[in-house]
Amino acid sequence: LTHVEDTNSLPLAAIGALAAAVGALLALRLSRRIKRSLMGYEPDAFARRFHQREDILEALEEGILAIDREGRIIFLNAAAAQMLSLAPEAAMGRPLHSVYPSSTLDRILRTGRPEYNVSMKSLKDVRVLADRLPLYENGVTGAVQSYVEGFQMSATSSGGVRSSTE
Repeated sequence: LTHVEDTNSLPLAAIGALAAAVGALLALRLSRRIKRSLMGYEPDAFARRFHQREDILEALEEGILAIDREGRIIFLNAAAAQMLSLAPEAAMGRPLHSVYPSSTLDRILRTGRPEYNVSMKSLKDVRVLADRLPLYENGVTGAVQSYVEGFQMSATSSGGVRSSTE
């Protein structure tokens, strides 16, 4: 009876070893795929870099607002929130026009063309110029707008317009 039990455990051990080897190969393949999607960084290093960049964008005096292809707000730094009188927590993930009805940033989603030195006439209390750029990843996936507050407009000798911050 003992001999019969030993012969049954041998195929079970082989199946277990095979399953462990297949699992290890799949785990290695998955970890390589994750690392490739994180641009070669380990997850903790990628997270650290992400948070560093997020802190840098928050520290800017220039306002930054970004939307995805559906027109939902995906980024709003403190300077933009202040200029637009928005609460960042309340605006994130919401449709742009539900929190900033007069915005024309979504035009960039339709045209795919950048716009520079756009005067934000919809902001009555603040003089703001904005640059708007499409975000690309296999086509237009969103748009970003950067705001510069406190500008002066003056005519140039060639008849153009020059802007500068105060």
